[in-house]
Amino acid sequence: MAALAESADPSLPLAQVVFIPGGGAGAYKRWHIGSYVALADALKAQFGLQSFCFITGPGEAQEADYIAGLGRADFHVARNRSMADIARLCLHARLMVANDCGPSHIAQNVAGKYVGLFHDHEPQWFWHRSGAVELTPDNGTCDIQSITVERVAQACGLLLDFVLIRK
Repeated sequence: MAALAESADPSLPLAQVVFIPGGGAGAYKRWHIGSYVALADALKAQFGLQSFCFITGPGEAQEADYIAGLGRADFHVARNRSMADIARLCLHARLMVANDCGPSHIAQNVAGKYVGLFHDHEPQWFWHRSGAVELTPDNGTCDIQSITVERVAQACGLLLDFVLIRK
């Protein structure tokens, strides 16, 4: 991933946290964009994180417009970026949180601290390793919206406290 990131746009702003709210297969794979905003606020309050990048693709134009419309200086939207740009953003992040979508697999492969949000247990789409957490609904449903902001923030906190050594 580092070699891929070398060809990225060097002017792209980096962030402490990367969010990937996509889910090309449909809404059932997308944790609500408002939940990501609430998570950013929780991470800011609980852990002092100050910068957040939302990576969006063509299927998330509405979400990207919503985030940009908030006018928050701590938020940056990276729309329709190349694989190299996504790799660069993820390599420099302290934490990544993503729905199950194509760009999330790039994020997983940088081997950083990663929380994956899934509508159902999908072991074939999640890299089980130190520094990564898979969250699925814990209420017997496949409703990704039932994953609470508090539960995701707790998983993020465990990873932020975890010492990750990349090889």
